[in-house]
Amino acid sequence: MGLIHTLEQCLNRMQTVGLIHTLEQCLNSMQTVGLIHTLEQCLNRIQTMGLIHTLEQCLNSMQTMGLIHTLEQCLNRIQTVGPIHTLEQCPNRMQTMGLIYTLEQCLNMIQTVGPIHTLEQCLNRMQTMGLIHTLEQCLNMIQTVGPIHTLEQCLNRMQTMGLIHTLEQCLRRMQTMGLIHTLEQCLNRMQAVGLIHTLEQCLNRMQTVGLIHTLEQCLNRMQAMGLIHTLEQCLNRMQAMGLIHTLEQCLNRMQTVGLIHTLEQCLNRIQTMGLIHTLEQCLNRMQAMGLIHTLEQCLNRMQTVGPIHTLEQCLNRIQTLGPIHTLEQFLNRMQTVGLIYTLEQCLNRIQTVGPIHTLEQCLNRMQTVGPIHTLEQCLNRMQTVGLIHTLEQCLNRMQTVGPIHTLEQCLNRMQTVGLIHTLEQCLNRIQTMGPIHTLEQCLNRMQTVGPIHTLEQYLNRIQTVGLIHTLEQCLNRMQTVGPIHTLEQCLNRMQTVGPIHTLEQYLNRIQTVGLIHTLEQCLNRISQATATSLIYLSSYFFYVDTDRI
Repeated sequence: MGLIHTLEQCLNRMQTVGLIHTLEQCLNSMQTVGLIHTLEQCLNRIQTMGLIHTLEQCLNSMQTMGLIHTLEQCLNRIQTVGPIHTLEQCPNRMQTMGLIYTLEQCLNMIQTVGPIHTLEQCLNRMQTMGLIHTLEQCLNMIQTVGPIHTLEQCLNRMQTMGLIHTLEQCLRRMQTMGLIHTLEQCLNRMQAVGLIHTLEQCLNRMQTVGLIHTLEQCLNRMQAMGLIHTLEQCLNRMQAMGLIHTLEQCLNRMQTVGLIHTLEQCLNRIQTMGLIHTLEQCLNRMQAMGLIHTLEQCLNRMQTVGPIHTLEQCLNRIQTLGPIHTLEQFLNRMQTVGLIYTLEQCLNRIQTVGPIHTLEQCLNRMQTVGPIHTLEQCLNRMQTVGLIHTLEQCLNRMQTVGPIHTLEQCLNRMQTVGLIHTLEQCLNRIQTMGPIHTLEQCLNRMQTVGPIHTLEQYLNRIQTVGLIHTLEQCLNRMQTVGPIHTLEQCLNRMQTVGPIHTLEQYLNRIQTVGLIHTLEQCLNRISQATATSLIYLSSYFFYVDTDRI
């Protein structure tokens, strides 16, 4: 077909095969394959062909093609081709293109796409464009139009614009911008401006603005702002004010404000704050505070509200809070209070009311409380009670019920029961049929069970089975840098590799798996192709309407 040396030739060649008709499509296509990742690079590339010299010309050109009409659209476009995380970055990006030099100009420009009358509207507008994420950045920006040295001054400034009138509003605003995640941070910030020195002062301050009247409200408020995550933290905080020393005192205190009357309510309250997930943890926590040492003592505690001697009586007691007629309901009820999460725990609990040694016996027991006729029903039942968590368990279970010969069948079966959640599990399964080290090999393997022609199709295929949501995760896994078995390991691995926020980082990551990372390589690949294979390769690297082709 001949070589392609310029972008213009590339566009012409694509147009001859009905691929791209507008610059909009061109930019979208280039972005999909990581060719141009900043508007500046785009302008530079276009300038090499003597086309556009200023952003104004660029906007005018785009407008002539009906592409971009407002700065908001322009900023959105800039965001899609390269991240802007702070308002400071935004003026810098614009300044490099001779656009906006001051915050006042920026605000004026933002107002041209819709009125902004308050700082709240301004911050909301900026947030929608991903511009300001921290209070520090906000304060720095506000300082550019006048000095602010303390939080009090900041609140005063905000109030002068009719913005924030109460500490509650302030904390909520800070929370919505990811500013303060712990009460300690909040207190530190307030202390830094000489506002509040103790939690008691904090509570008093909140009460002065009509915010919190009871410990119940205080805990709920702290939980809503992600301030206290464990009962231990709560007790430690209360102990720091000389309030509560034992869980019994805590329960007594809660009861004085009409909060908790039964252990059931206590467990529910603790669960809603993400504190205790298993009965064993609950007992351990109580033991650590010298409260309850044995399950018998726990049952005895329950007996204080009526006698319970057996699990059957326990179930009856639970039924007083709502009927339980099946094991599934029982397990669901226990899960709501974080009691049983694994089949092993379930079997152990079931064995206390009669021995169960095999899965068959377990299924028979389940059938006595509700029919199970198929493996799908069984898996669904187990899935709803969190019994099967690994593919290995699932495959072992599936093997007992019937053969699975293809990955498609496996994925379909797994998809119907929601069993595979990570690419790790998928790749491990695929590797059992032969190693896969590159995305190309992965695509080839997937094609054997159904055609995949574009990366979008590939991602869609992976997403349909709930495997990965970002190319970052996919590429990290393809790097074959070592086994990852848990989400924690996965997150750690991603951190060691570093996040991908720009197409440049994306290109670097793709380079490690030997794909295509420069426009030159892409053009060379296209130039070496025939007309037919050009369309095929383009379907790999460009998002186009293949039906139209």
